[in-house]
Amino acid sequence: MIKISTTFKGTIGFIKKSDRLRLENIGVAYVKYAIDHQAYYRVMSSDYPRNSNQYPQLAQASNNAFNVLLDVIKAGQAAKVFNAQQLAHVCWSLVHGVAMLAIDNQFMSNDRTSVVELAQIATKTVSKGISA
Repeated sequence: MIKISTTFKGTIGFIKKSDRLRLENIGVAYVKYAIDHQAYYRVMSSDYPRNSNQYPQLAQASNNAFNVLLDVIKAGQAAKVFNAQQLAHVCWSLVHGVAMLAIDNQFMSNDRTSVVELAQIATKTVSKGISA
């Protein structure tokens, strides 16, 4: 299984342009991961792993993914672009919602390209709104 934190790090690793662009790309990577790895995504986004000591590696993987997001936001905060903790939860909620709606076939056009385009619009909207 490809860890989502590895996917995030790979996504932001080559982006040197701006904190906003890094944040937008990490959100889109989250949605792509959910679409491409639906079973893993459903398990990692349920409350079972966090409420169980039976799968500590799964809980750690979830924390690692969130920490990558938080680190991107902290970098933006240091550059006077973002407010870290609250923004991390807002961004996480947004991309989680898009991902869940996509994998549950709730969009009118649910093909991967359309969903990725929606994720791009959503993440750009948030990043522009928070940096205004």
